[in-house]
Amino acid sequence: MLKKNVKQTKANTENEKQIAAIKKDLKDGKSKLKIKTQKMIKMTLKKMEKTAGKQIKKLLKSK
Repeated sequence: MLKKNVKQTKANTENEKQIAAIKKDLKDGKSKLKIKTQKMIKMTLKKMEKTAGKQIKKLLKSK
């Protein structure tokens, strides 16, 4: 159980790093993506954040 939690935590940390990097690029306007693509990325980020939040809540409840 503990190993699973550690792996999950590492995965969540990686996701958070990716989310932060993409958000930073979008804010800076560095990414020359089309508006449609940016909207898709933003929606994906929201979904990733929701699922990560749910996973964290499950982990906290399981302890």
